[in-house]
Amino acid sequence: MTMQRGDERIWGRPWGWGFGGPFFRPWGFGNPFFHFSGEEKFGNRITNLSGFANSNKNFPGNAHFLSNLHSIIYLKCTIMIANTIMDVKIMKQIALSWSGGKDSCMALHKLNSENMKVVCLMTTVPQETSKTFAHNEDVKKIKAQADSLGIPIEFIHCTYDTYTDDFLKELNRLKIEYKLDAVAFGDMYLDGHKEWGQSLADAAELEAFYPLWSNKSEMLHALKRFVDTGYKAVVIKVREDLLPPNWVGRPLNDHFIKDISEKEVCPMGESGEYHTFVYDGPLFKKAISFH
Repeated sequence: MTMQRGDERIWGRPWGWGFGGPFFRPWGFGNPFFHFSGEEKFGNRITNLSGFANSNKNFPGNAHFLSNLHSIIYLKCTIMIANTIMDVKIMKQIALSWSGGKDSCMALHKLNSENMKVVCLMTTVPQETSKTFAHNEDVKKIKAQADSLGIPIEFIHCTYDTYTDDFLKELNRLKIEYKLDAVAFGDMYLDGHKEWGQSLADAAELEAFYPLWSNKSEMLHALKRFVDTGYKAVVIKVREDLLPPNWVGRPLNDHFIKDISEKEVCPMGESGEYHTFVYDGPLFKKAISFH
């Protein structure tokens, strides 16, 4: 068989000797393996080349070509796999500080949307109250949240006087148990809170993540985003010097957003103006009974 110039579309250019035999130069311009767009085109060229070689038994160097065809396929596939591996982000193992309220819930939602793996939730329980720190929530409700989310919950028992030391001790234990890379918090703009969490993470030799970190001016928008995302929450506690006591029990919805925006407080309650309990939403397998 005589090779025709028109067969450049199959063999590629430039003409010459490659390691596959005459007229086969895989590293040249126009090479069928290294100049294509998409896996489908790659597959079509492999099929065309295999058919061409099999149907032309007397073609010079055909045996070498068939042998090296497989080598080139293997090489190209190896390159494709290597590129894929380089594009994959290594998933970090994260423990999330969990209050049961809207901030920690939105932090979990944000981490989940960014393909971060939260392997456990952490909730502090002072011995003085046997309820959750700050929110003063029943631990059974927190456990119900974790069960619905499908994430293990770790209760950190502490005292008010030894809060940080107790937290660090348990965090070091969880680091080993869950092979943690980082710890995440739902704080949004208070520098003092962020500094505390960062120092805790540094002491445990972990990264500190603040997925919701923003500016105070963005808090009304953050509250709207929480409601619009589809989470359901209810007010469980208020600072009575800042908000009416009868706000306890109010659901977070558009009416709440309107009312809180008219108050001289942070719309997200970042300074403890009010606290919430999240009982349903996109990440929950079932709603939590909170009555």
